[in-house]
Amino acid sequence: MKEDRMESLFSPETEEGLEKVRKFAEAEGFGDFFHSVSRAFGHHINCERAYRRGKRAKAMRRSGIKEIEDEKEQKQHRKSMSEVDVAIRQLKEGRKRLRKERLKEMDDLVKDPTKFKEYRKAIQDFAFDQMLEQEIDPVVTEEIVVIFDDLLENVVHEKGANGLLDHIEDRLEKLKTLRTEGKNRGRDEHLSPLVHPKVLWLGALLGFSALIGIWCWLTGQDVLLCLRDFGILFHREIFLSFLICGC
Repeated sequence: MKEDRMESLFSPETEEGLEKVRKFAEAEGFGDFFHSVSRAFGHHINCERAYRRGKRAKAMRRSGIKEIEDEKEQKQHRKSMSEVDVAIRQLKEGRKRLRKERLKEMDDLVKDPTKFKEYRKAIQDFAFDQMLEQEIDPVVTEEIVVIFDDLLENVVHEKGANGLLDHIEDRLEKLKTLRTEGKNRGRDEHLSPLVHPKVLWLGALLGFSALIGIWCWLTGQDVLLCLRDFGILFHREIFLSFLICGC
């Protein structure tokens, strides 16, 4: 494993939670994918922190500090995109290894109206309970709820397991394009109250949380309790930093 991938991006508590989720996902063949996605996300947050510090330094006419922060921003951006590339490849590989029987089990859950209703309530209760504890603007909260509702109803329920995996892959591919080819790394593009890169990140991360919820159900665990144990996906350190950052 490359040394830079061992760089500590979060607090020990958060890293411990991320490792717990990775091990759970590993049983389904997606542990490495989750590791790369979480690393890409961490580097993304650090990239945006450096970008904002650079803008503050410019406003205060601290050219030396701005130069340092600009260099950090570029370095973190490269690391984030490198991890996104790896994550996309690992997602494709994981899908190839996913047994048809497992896909059918996943579809039987999400396409069954009664089971899906129970699953949806559990995963929404988890997400919304977590968001109530964060200092998030109500307008932004409403936008996240809309994104999550659309994901669960129009992707998970309507298109099943393969549709959900397609959704996650699509969001990561679009994120990579926007961050590498978009003006100012996509920071100026608003499709909603949230800038476009945030919408794409939310689509991918909420998609993975929905996937974790499905696996919890299929392993006979209480989805709500299991997700609370894995609450790192909405951990304050990650979620709030992401929303505070400029992009």
